[in-house]
Amino acid sequence: MLLWNDESANSDPAFDSRFVAEFDRSFGAYADSERLDRLPTPDLHRIFEAASLAASSGHGPALATMRDCLDVLEARGQAEDAQRESLYGMLLMHRAFEEAAALRRAHGTPAMEAIPPVVGLDDPRLGMPTVLVPDSREFLLRRSRVDLRLGIEWVAVWQPGCQFAQRALGDIRRNPQLANALLGRAHWVAPATGQLDFDRLQAWNAANPDVAVSMLYRGDEWPAGMTLDATPVFHVFVDGVLAEKVEGWRGAESEEELLSLLVRTGALAQEGGE
Repeated sequence: MLLWNDESANSDPAFDSRFVAEFDRSFGAYADSERLDRLPTPDLHRIFEAASLAASSGHGPALATMRDCLDVLEARGQAEDAQRESLYGMLLMHRAFEEAAALRRAHGTPAMEAIPPVVGLDDPRLGMPTVLVPDSREFLLRRSRVDLRLGIEWVAVWQPGCQFAQRALGDIRRNPQLANALLGRAHWVAPATGQLDFDRLQAWNAANPDVAVSMLYRGDEWPAGMTLDATPVFHVFVDGVLAEKVEGWRGAESEEELLSLLVRTGALAQEGGE
């Protein structure tokens, strides 16, 4: 019988790294559908579950294992809606939109949200970090580049559904210096997750144009050292180089950290001079 220690995934990078390494050691030998087809069905369910946890850490090979496991289970008539929904979410997270749409057409469930058309998805001219911007009126996403190369640029990894992110925004709005530096100026970017929540983001952006949120496209497009899988995280870039970041939100303590960043990067003087 195949064994797997079913720990809960979390956003700790060290944990994710150990989890992915253990997945590869345990299941790397079954990384194709032909070998998986020789296993009993209960083992396929266990491998699928382990692969879903590893894929949620951004591990591409684990996503491929999820696909292969589900293909074998479908052929045996043993696939479950929960597994189809899990794969669908991971395909959204890994931005495999065409494959996700095909899965929804073949085995759609009410839990599988519709995927908007994406303009510029394969545009090679973008050539730098990109985000998916919800259209203000239509059911449409536009892939757009984020230019961090010149001057001071802020990237806030943030999403409306996070209570800590909302607490941070409330404190920023009440602080004139932070509000002037960030509201309407920062790039507010939601992490890539298993849900697009298009309608929610579109409504949020209409009501809060100074904190209009786009969606991360792919994490590997962005500079090393960024934290892209947790919220809130505030990154400051100076001439294209990641200078510092503030992770999480601890009220006045984090507020002071952001103010200190404004001073150290010269952003406070820049904002005050405008």
